[in-house]
Amino acid sequence: MKIQTFFGSVFILFVGSAVAKFLGAVYRIPLTWILGAEGLGLYQLVFPVFSLLLILSATGMPAAISQVIASHNNSTHSKQIFKISLLLMFFLGILGSLFLFLFSGIISNLQGNGLVVYSYIAIAPAVVFVSILSAFRGYFQGRLNMIPTALSNISEQLFKLIFGLTFSALLVKNGIQFGVMGAIIGVTLSELFTVLMMFIFYINERKKFKEPKTDFKISNKVLLKEIIKTAFPVVLASVIIPTSLVIDSFLVINLLNLIGFSTENSTILWGIHSGIVMSIINLPVVLCVCVATVFVPTLSGSKSILEKQTKIQKGFWTTMYIVFPCVIVLALLAPQILSFLYADSLVSDGVNEFEVATRLLLYSSPMVILIAILQTQTAILQGDKHLVIPVLNLFVAVIIKVIILLLAVLSFNIYGVVIANYCLYLSVVLLNWWQIKVKVLNSFKLKIYLPKLLAASVNFILAVLVFKNFTINLSVYLSLPIIVLAGLLTYLISLMCLNVGKNKEFLKKLAQKSL
Repeated sequence: MKIQTFFGSVFILFVGSAVAKFLGAVYRIPLTWILGAEGLGLYQLVFPVFSLLLILSATGMPAAISQVIASHNNSTHSKQIFKISLLLMFFLGILGSLFLFLFSGIISNLQGNGLVVYSYIAIAPAVVFVSILSAFRGYFQGRLNMIPTALSNISEQLFKLIFGLTFSALLVKNGIQFGVMGAIIGVTLSELFTVLMMFIFYINERKKFKEPKTDFKISNKVLLKEIIKTAFPVVLASVIIPTSLVIDSFLVINLLNLIGFSTENSTILWGIHSGIVMSIINLPVVLCVCVATVFVPTLSGSKSILEKQTKIQKGFWTTMYIVFPCVIVLALLAPQILSFLYADSLVSDGVNEFEVATRLLLYSSPMVILIAILQTQTAILQGDKHLVIPVLNLFVAVIIKVIILLLAVLSFNIYGVVIANYCLYLSVVLLNWWQIKVKVLNSFKLKIYLPKLLAASVNFILAVLVFKNFTINLSVYLSLPIIVLAGLLTYLISLMCLNVGKNKEFLKKLAQKSL
């Protein structure tokens, strides 16, 4: 099997994530119609805790496993590493599932809404399935084969859409908590079917790939220690942001109740922020994660300092060229995006949901740049084996965020969460840059890339404003695609004219598959 190029790998993950996110967005729209903002708020109470357990047992592991496999030349001992990782992930997944099942009632009551207890029970088995899935993803990513990961991302969303909407629509008649449980059952089934699909990929891979013979034997105990040693800081770095979200899920509704909002309206506001606005914000961020995912094994396999420096520059600026137009669209077209996705479903008696969602999306849009930079920074530090630094920096930033959150929500209600998030990401980005400057990258090519990026972005803004004015009388379902497409074409043409990175093949390589 041919190892995919850096840009080929990024492109494969980019396409897989784009399709997965499109399916995820399609899923959220009818789900919001079925459950309403309150139901979506209940749905979003479950996922911070679920995500935290996944990171403790699984989510941080693909990067660690891929890094260990890459350090063994992507082939030698890769099957042995995979088998050890699979057993480890299965054991941790079982522990996570048992915890969620046994403590579902306590967790839901602490969050301020006991209705989600059924959803926690329904999602408990998914922790095992995702843990197993992480071992498969780490194996394929370590061998720089991103196709199974990309297809598994699509599979998760596709099955979730099919099963989640079906069970949610059938069970919501019995009460909103059962409708939410139906959507959660869809998540669990989607992970089960995706694991089966990855197993088929692995069987086919095993038939085609014959591991090179070597006289150098490594015991299972030594490899297990290497995996755990590599994984521990990676998992800690991955766990801190979800821990912050768990803290949000415990604090925000209770703080809103404290300043006079009812439990129902507090849940609605939380659902708007975490379930609607942050889902939109995370669309471009997930695409940037594609670059970060490829970073770890490629940097670990760098043969020289110059090669490493080139990969870092290329990866960072690829991320920036993706993220800037996304921020512009989110900021300038917030009302149109929400109307396009959610139509008339954002209505309730106690909260002006559409107005709140519009403001939250507008205020949060620049945060995409900070989150994308953080993803890239973490990958740079992990790929260069500075595994503890991102953990410490994130820990400091989360402490700052929690303090700000307590004060900001009491003063600005749900908008205080946005202020606290900015404090979190800005703090950690500044701390990471300082460490990267000292330990990894002595110089950064701002003069080459930044002016051209800003010039292309200005052209994008002008195109969006012009076409927004021209299409003002059209339906949002016609005007929004026209505006975005016109802006993107202007942006791409601008980049070509500016000759990005002094490399005429730059944009072509973004779409290049493996050689």
